[in-house]
Amino acid sequence: MSKSKGRALQALRVLGAVSAGFAIVCLLLTVWTLATDRFHTGIDWVEVAHRYDIQATYNLSPVDVALIAKQVTWAMQRGDLAPFAWVQIAINTLLLGVLLVCALQMMGGKRDYAWPFALVMSGMALYWYTAPTALTQHMGDPVAFLMVTEPAWLSWSPIVASHIWLWAPALALLCLALSRGTAGAKEHTPT
Repeated sequence: MSKSKGRALQALRVLGAVSAGFAIVCLLLTVWTLATDRFHTGIDWVEVAHRYDIQATYNLSPVDVALIAKQVTWAMQRGDLAPFAWVQIAINTLLLGVLLVCALQMMGGKRDYAWPFALVMSGMALYWYTAPTALTQHMGDPVAFLMVTEPAWLSWSPIVASHIWLWAPALALLCLALSRGTAGAKEHTPT
């Protein structure tokens, strides 16, 4: 194996280790969220509304944002929006589990997992940016938007904050290509 192929495979292993670490931390955050009932109580919904810029998105006044935060709190205390949270947590856990399996396989030097890894990471990014809007667009309701978005934020915050899903899929595929070498290239043997 040439040095460049060996380095590419080593980079793929390191990427697998880093990604496995992120997946484990996010899964632990999901368990913590469930164990502490964090998605039902204790969330500062005004802060969440500001994080997602609900005021500008829905053209609301600061008073409206505060009222929406109270509505979400009341809805969560009554359990009205719990199905949204449970669906989000189930999808998050499934995606994180698949990500962890792919990352562990890459860490073990199995480069064929680079494609599934890239697909899962890209799928997570697509899901993160489109699901809340798609699930609540017909409602036009910032309360539902916040409820659909927040459980994902709680468990995926390390991935979202690091933007790993923006660079890791491309890096995995680049390492895969480099570790396999250029297709059709002739092996140079010294004479």
